[in-house]
Amino acid sequence: MAPNPGPYTGPGTNTWIVDAGPVVAVIDPGPDDDAHLDALDKRLAGKTVAVVLVTHGHPDHLPLAVRFAAPHHASVQRYPELRDGEIVRAGALNLTALYTPGHSADHLCFLIAEDRAVFTGDLILGQGSSMVTYPEGDVAAYLHSLDRLASLEPQILFPGHWDPVTEAMAKIDEYRRHRLEREAQVLAEVRRGAGTPTDLTRRVYGDLDDRLMVAAEMTLRAHLRKLVDDGVVRERGEVYEASVAPTYRRKQIWDWLARGATTFEAMVDVPKALRGALDTAFRATSLRPIAVSEADRGLTTKTLFELDGGHSVEAVVMRYADRSTLCISSQAGCPIGCPFCATGKFPFGRNLKAHEIVEQAVDAARVLAEEGRRLSHVVFMGMGEPMANYHAVVDSVRRLADPDLLGISPRRIVVSTSGLIPRITQLGEEKIPVTLAISLHAARDELRDVLVPINRKYPVRDLVDTAQAYADRTGRRVSYEWVMLAGVNESERDARELGALLKGKLAHVNLIPFNPVEDTPYRAPDRASIRAFKDMIEAQGLNVTVRDTRGREADAACGQLHERVMRSRQTAGV
Repeated sequence: MAPNPGPYTGPGTNTWIVDAGPVVAVIDPGPDDDAHLDALDKRLAGKTVAVVLVTHGHPDHLPLAVRFAAPHHASVQRYPELRDGEIVRAGALNLTALYTPGHSADHLCFLIAEDRAVFTGDLILGQGSSMVTYPEGDVAAYLHSLDRLASLEPQILFPGHWDPVTEAMAKIDEYRRHRLEREAQVLAEVRRGAGTPTDLTRRVYGDLDDRLMVAAEMTLRAHLRKLVDDGVVRERGEVYEASVAPTYRRKQIWDWLARGATTFEAMVDVPKALRGALDTAFRATSLRPIAVSEADRGLTTKTLFELDGGHSVEAVVMRYADRSTLCISSQAGCPIGCPFCATGKFPFGRNLKAHEIVEQAVDAARVLAEEGRRLSHVVFMGMGEPMANYHAVVDSVRRLADPDLLGISPRRIVVSTSGLIPRITQLGEEKIPVTLAISLHAARDELRDVLVPINRKYPVRDLVDTAQAYADRTGRRVSYEWVMLAGVNESERDARELGALLKGKLAHVNLIPFNPVEDTPYRAPDRASIRAFKDMIEAQGLNVTVRDTRGREADAACGQLHERVMRSRQTAGV
C-alpha cells in the first residue's frame, strides 16, 4: 500500500502484485513516492515483472508507473492503448481488460476469469463509496459499468483502496443502490425548489468541511448532468429545475417537434393545461434562425442559428436525388484553430448541449418535410470539434437514431474529428455504428502540425492506428478528409506519403476542394491538379472520391455565413 492516506484515498493506494510463479503483473504502482518505490522493489526481489497495468490516470494510481517499470524492462499498459476485452499475459496469468468508465473516462478493471477475481481500481472500494465527479465523472456510465461487473458474477474484488471484498455481488449491489438513492435525493431536492449546484449541494449534504463541500458539489453536478440528459431536470444557465412533463408526455412532444411543430399550442393531443405550463416555462425550440443563404438552385441551404447567450452556429442542408444530408454543428466556434478554416478565425464560444444539436436536425427535418423530402443523413462536420464535446455529441447521436424520434440510422451518421485519440477509442466502445471521419489534410507531422494544431499532441501515425482500431472494432470503414490546398498538400510527395500511411487500412479518402476564406493565404488547386492528385492516390490502391463542391455561393464552408453576418452587424453598429 502506498503511503498516501487522505480523505479521498483512505489508508492509501493499493498496489497489487499478481503472480502465479516467478513472473508477475503489477497493478497501479501509485503516486511517485521514493519510499513506495523502494518497498515495491524489495518485495519483488527475484521476481520478473512482465507488465505494469494501470486502472486509470488519477494521481494516486498512475505517476510511479514509468519510473517503476523502467528498470524491470516492463511495459506499462493502460486505456486507451489497452482496449476493452484485450487479454494481457504475464507468465501463467491471463488478465482481461474491462473498460469501465464512470469514475473516470479512462477507467479499466482487470479480470482473472478462472478465479472470478476482479481488480476494480476506483470503480468499487473496500469501504465508503467511489467518487463520480463532474466534469470527468459520468453517472450513467458508472451505473452501466457496475451492471457489467455484476454480469461477470465475481467472487472477490481487489479495490484500489482498502481491503479485498469477499462478498462481491453484495458490494456491487450496495454501490448501485447508493448511487440511485443519491440520484433520487438530488431529484427530490430539485423538485422541492430550483437552485444552483451550490444551493442544491447544501440542501442535499448539509454542512460539510469546505474541502469536502467542493467534492460534494462536483458529485452533485455529475448527477444533475444525468438527470438533465434523462429529461427529468431542466438546466437554465446555472439554475436547475424540475421538468414539467412526465416521460410519456415528453415522447408526445418530441413527436410533434420531429413533425415540425414550432409552438406548444400546435400540439393538439397534449393536454391544454400542460401546453400552457410548457408555454410559460419553455420555448418549443431554443434555436433562433437569424440568417439563411441558398445555393445550387435551392438544393443547398445554410441557416445561421442564434443560441441562448448570444452565440451562433451554422447548419447546412444538402439535397440530392437519392438523399438529404444535414451538416451539423457541435460547438459555437472551434478550439482547434486550423488556419484554413473560417470557424477557427473567431473566438471559441461554448459547447452545444445535446438538445441544441438535435434541434438543428429537427429544423432540417421540418424544412425537408414541407418539400416532400426526408432527412436521411447527418454529418458532424459543421462548426466545432465533435470529440471535444463528446458526451453531448454521443447523446445527440442516440437521439437522432431513436426510432421514436428522427429514426436516422447510425450508419448514415458521420462523426468527424481532427484527432482526439482517447475519444475515438471511447466512441468505438459505445456500440453505435457511426462512420468515423478523420480531418487528416497532411500525412507527415511537420505539415499537419501547422494545418491541424492538435497534431502536436496526437501525431498522425498514432491517429491513423487508433482510427484503424475503430474500424477493426466496428467493421466500419474510416473516411479520411483531405482539404486540397494549392502548393501546400497536393504534390507527388504528399500523395506518396498518404498512400504509405493508409496502406492496408480500411480507409476511404475524401478530397475536398478548398472553399475560399477571406484573410487566409490558402487557395484551391485547379481541377487538373485535383484530378492528378486523385490519380496518384488511386494508383496506390486506395479508394478516393472528390467531394461535390456544394454551396460556394451560400458561404457553405464552416463559419463563413457566421463571419459575414457578424461583420455586417459590426458595420451596422449592432
